[in-house]
Amino acid sequence: MCSTPRPVSRKPARKTSTPGYAGLNSRAQRRYAILANQAEARRQRREKEDAPPSPPGEDPL
Repeated sequence: MCSTPRPVSRKPARKTSTPGYAGLNSRAQRRYAILANQAEARRQRREKEDAPPSPPGEDPL
């Protein structure tokens, strides 16, 4: 049952589309990706601040 591929009824997806936000247009998609990247960078920066301080001469930002 699982081994047989299901028939593809939908139109082939564009290269830019991803299952998470398939309904959005490219501009909203790009904006969403940028916001996601900013949130990820912010989270990593917070984890770095929780870690021991970096050697002086390196900018924490």
